[in-house]
Amino acid sequence: EANIWELYRQGARAIFSFSAVGSMEINTPLVSKGYFVLPDDYLRGYACAPHTFGKHSLNIHPNMDSPFNRRLREIIKDVLKHQGFHYSERGLYIQNGGDSFETTAEIKVQERATKGFEPRVVGMTSIPEAILCAQMNIPYATICSVVNHAQGLNGTNPNHSNGIKEMRKASEYIPKIVKGIADKFEKNPLMFSDLLLKA
Repeated sequence: EANIWELYRQGARAIFSFSAVGSMEINTPLVSKGYFVLPDDYLRGYACAPHTFGKHSLNIHPNMDSPFNRRLREIIKDVLKHQGFHYSERGLYIQNGGDSFETTAEIKVQERATKGFEPRVVGMTSIPEAILCAQMNIPYATICSVVNHAQGLNGTNPNHSNGIKEMRKASEYIPKIVKGIADKFEKNPLMFSDLLLKA
């Protein structure tokens, strides 16, 4: 909450984020292969704590039909395509509370409950940020780096060490992506003016 509030206080007009996630699809490439997921919707799962600015919100109960800004996602897609990365232009982000990986039972229940929303990723962040940004009328989108396949998928057993190895590779990609996004806004500052119109 403090980070989003400070960005709002500093006058942020759009927020892009990166998130390390697990995939519920065993055939989804990991980020070390240069692959990303751009979710267009989310589901709050297990042990999710509420996050709100309450009475300080500009929009106390925002509509979350499009939690990840469409225009920002289009910008991300353009950058990823131009830079030669592969990506899914849609997906369901399932937020589960941490700090641990999910159990096999948790993944199986969520996998069955969300069939038809593929590709699906699981993570511990991004959704509180989406809600807080919506409360402050700040367009928001996230770029997901798949660092493992979820617990129990064809015998998978994710661990933190392997996730760190994947993120080391992602750390080579992320500055390039950030620069590509920043360059787009620098070349066309008027892009900010239509972000809320194309939420």
